[in-house]
Amino acid sequence: MNVIPDKRSIVELVREANGGKLCLPVFQRDFVWPRDQVADLVRSILRGYYIGSLLLLRCDRDDPPFAPEFLRGAKPTFAEPSPELLVLDGQQRLTSLLYALTAPDLRLKDSKRARRFFVNLQLLLDEPDNDDIVFDLPKDDLDGLDRPEVQYARRVIPCTALFSQEESQKWLIGLRKWLQKERPSEYDKFEEKQEVAFTTVFSGFSQFPVPLVELPRINEDDPSAIGRVCAIFEKLNSTGVELSVYDLLTARLYRSKIELHLLWDKACEENKRLADWSDGKADQYKVGVLVLRTLALMRGLEVKPSVLINLKPKDFAKDWKRGAAAMEICPDCCWIASKAATSQTRNMTM
Repeated sequence: MNVIPDKRSIVELVREANGGKLCLPVFQRDFVWPRDQVADLVRSILRGYYIGSLLLLRCDRDDPPFAPEFLRGAKPTFAEPSPELLVLDGQQRLTSLLYALTAPDLRLKDSKRARRFFVNLQLLLDEPDNDDIVFDLPKDDLDGLDRPEVQYARRVIPCTALFSQEESQKWLIGLRKWLQKERPSEYDKFEEKQEVAFTTVFSGFSQFPVPLVELPRINEDDPSAIGRVCAIFEKLNSTGVELSVYDLLTARLYRSKIELHLLWDKACEENKRLADWSDGKADQYKVGVLVLRTLALMRGLEVKPSVLINLKPKDFAKDWKRGAAAMEICPDCCWIASKAATSQTRNMTM
C-alpha cells in the first residue's frame, strides 16, 4: 500500500472536520484533553512549533471501511456522516482546535462550563514565551471580552476570529476604526507597528502547515488492503492511548449493526473470571484481542491482525460468546494457543 506524505493547513483540516468531510471511525476513544492542553496547542501554532503529524484514510463517502462519526463539537452540513477522510491518528489535536476555533456549547474534561479561548496579541508580540498569550474563560463570565470594544482596548482577540482570514481581518478593521475614534493617541503606533505584526500573526496561524500521512482509498472487497491499514495504524498510532485491532474491528462490525463493546459488557456479565482478569476493560492486557484470537481459532483461522480485522459478521455474536466462554474455562490455554498460533503464522511468513 502506497502511503502519501503531504502537508496541509491545520485550520483547513479543522474546517473540513467542522463541515463533516473529515470524520472519526467509531473506534476512536472519547475526546479527553483538558483546558491547558487545548490552550497549549494554540500556543504552539502561534509560536510555529511542531505539533506532530496526522494519519488519515481516504474513503468512499458512500461506503467507508469503518463506521464514521462526526468530531465532537462539529457543525456538519448533512445529518449522517459521509466522510471523504477518516482520522486514524490526530483526534485529540483536531478536536481541540475545533473547540477553540468554533466555541461549541460543550464543556471540557476539567470544566463544568463551556469555555472560550482568547489570544493576547500585545503580549504575544512582547513576550511570545509567556504562556498567558493564550487563556480561556467560562462562556458565561467573559470579563467583558464578549464586547469588541473591550477586546480592542486590551488587544485580545477571540480564537473564533482566527478560524478564517476574513474574520481576523474583519476584527483588525474593527480595531483600526475603534482606535481612530476612541484612542487617536494610540493610532499612530498601531499603524506603524501593530497592524503589520497582527496581520502576520493571523496569516501564520491560518496557513500553519501540519505534516500528514494519507492512506489511499481501499476496496472493501480486498481484505488484504484492510489488513494493511490495520498494520499501518497499529505501527504509526501515537495518541498515547494504545489502540488495537479490537478497536478497529469495533468500527468495522458497527456497520453490520454489531456493537462489539456491548458484546464485551455482556461477556463480562456472564463470565466472572474474564471480568476479574480484565478488570472489566477490553484493553486491559489486550484481553479483547485475546477473545478475538480465540474466536478466530474456533473458526479455523490464523490470529494475525490482518485476519482479525476481516472477521465476518455472520454468526459473530454467537461465536464471540463461545470464545469468551472458552477463555472463562481455561484462560491460560487460550493465551498459550493464541501465542502459539501467532508464532506459527510469523514463522510461515518469514
